[in-house]
Amino acid sequence: MLDIEDLEATDFDYKSKLYQLSQREGWAVEFRTRNETQRQRRSYFQIELLVNNEVVGGGEGYSKKEAEQLASMKALALLESRTEVRD
Repeated sequence: MLDIEDLEATDFDYKSKLYQLSQREGWAVEFRTRNETQRQRRSYFQIELLVNNEVVGGGEGYSKKEAEQLASMKALALLESRTEVRD
């Protein structure tokens, strides 16, 4: 699993890129908390990412930010391949 410090150390913000792509394409983006549990006395989040009410990615981590970044990274790979096919 990717660590939030690793994500923050990069200059790439997957969630921002996803929002840019969704604005360009006219997509509705929604992050939903699928589950929140306690692991080692810390909150642990499972997030699903919906675009136009279709689940296109998911992520999990010890913060919502981490989980949303992972979901965005997975979704971008899928969505960018779809838009390349269409273009």
